[in-house]
Amino acid sequence: MRKLSVFNAISIDGYFADPGGDISWAHKQDPEWSSRAAENASGGGVLMFGRITYDLMTSYWPTPMAAKNNPVVARRMNEMPKIVVQTASTSPPGTTPRR
Repeated sequence: MRKLSVFNAISIDGYFADPGGDISWAHKQDPEWSSRAAENASGGGVLMFGRITYDLMTSYWPTPMAAKNNPVVARRMNEMPKIVVQTASTSPPGTTPRR
């Protein structure tokens, strides 16, 4: 059986997004965060996302800005296989349907 690891950022009071859906607080760039994200991205495995998070990721990680800001994470986010959990019966491009 495979191991499932979670890499998630939440505020100290248990929230990820503010009431308007803003998550910019979770994307601050500092050396400690960048080092941890690069370490996490260097592992193997398969990425698993909810559909909304997948859509957010695919709108950023393939961009030149992502490659400039965090090249290790951008490369791995684009290379690694992905599973997207959703309620619709269609699969986003580049994903493996699981039933």
